[in-house]
Amino acid sequence: MIKSNRGRGYFLTDIGRVFIKKETYMGIIGVTVALFFSISGNIQTTVISNFLYGTYGVGFLLAFVFCAFSYGTVYSDELENGYIRYSVIRGGLKHYVISKAATIFLSSVVVMAAGCGVFGILCSLHMPWADVQICKELAASGGYAWLIKENRYVLWLVSYGLQWGMLAGSLSQAAAFASLYITNRLLVLSVPVFCYQAITEFSVKLTEKNSMWSIQSVFDARYQMFGDDRKMFLWALGLSLCTTMALCGISYIRLKKRI
Repeated sequence: MIKSNRGRGYFLTDIGRVFIKKETYMGIIGVTVALFFSISGNIQTTVISNFLYGTYGVGFLLAFVFCAFSYGTVYSDELENGYIRYSVIRGGLKHYVISKAATIFLSSVVVMAAGCGVFGILCSLHMPWADVQICKELAASGGYAWLIKENRYVLWLVSYGLQWGMLAGSLSQAAAFASLYITNRLLVLSVPVFCYQAITEFSVKLTEKNSMWSIQSVFDARYQMFGDDRKMFLWALGLSLCTTMALCGISYIRLKKRI
């Protein structure tokens, strides 16, 4: 029971830090800037069109870097300043790693979702949210189309951001694991982009016949996998959590050798 309480204490403390760290808010700004950068030179006429185009552009890859910015280097940072030893003494390495993995994942989801929302709000200052054509396209095949029908555009953006954020959470966990081997912070923060590109390139043949394993199809809600929002969301969540747990496990093994 004591260890369980300590585990919860780890998690609550880490989650609290997410919302007071300046890096979290810098990450949100970074995601917003990445989306604007992705549409530069090809600005669309509505907020929704700009967002969909922005997440499809190459510049959007930078968003994954900013999602890892606040907690993606936590293991190496706390190994360097010695805080990890104090934490492990208080509650054990296993609770420490689980708490950090959960915080890395959730902070990435928050940063991505908030960044997408801010992007949409800023765009709405200069253009309409949607037009008839984009509404028809989303109603035919896009996810969370009911939010568009109810004119809940910000919530629609946040929902899309949450789904992309699940992928960002797994990629940030990969960066955290890489930080146990790589000392250069910039290289560590580039790991999410490298992993995204590598998975996309090497899974082409695997996913061309079965989109259930395609990063774009799973985490980009415009495709509404299974034709059902709930199934689409749960499948994305399940894959991202399985990946995160696997990375959490190997991070624990590596840290056990380091401490």
